[in-house]
Amino acid sequence: DSSFFIRFSAAFVKRHADQIVAFQPQGTYFYWMKFHADIHERLLNEAGLILNHGAEFSSSCAAYERLNFACPRPLLQEGLRRLDTLLKEIENE
Repeated sequence: DSSFFIRFSAAFVKRHADQIVAFQPQGTYFYWMKFHADIHERLLNEAGLILNHGAEFSSSCAAYERLNFACPRPLLQEGLRRLDTLLKEIENE
């Protein structure tokens, strides 16, 4: 059921509203997020996450990362836990 994934991801984005601007998915399994810090490299190197960099799709999307939440619940929960940890580290820098 995709509604769980949308609600779960939306709640995460809402908790980090001071660090993320995001577009609510509309009929897709993708969450487009714009972070207030340039964290593309840190996502992989520090959090072990691979989000799709928006520039892969269009130069107008270069400031965004795309989260694909069409995955098992435990995988999404773990990924957002890692992202949460990284965002807290950035906030404390």
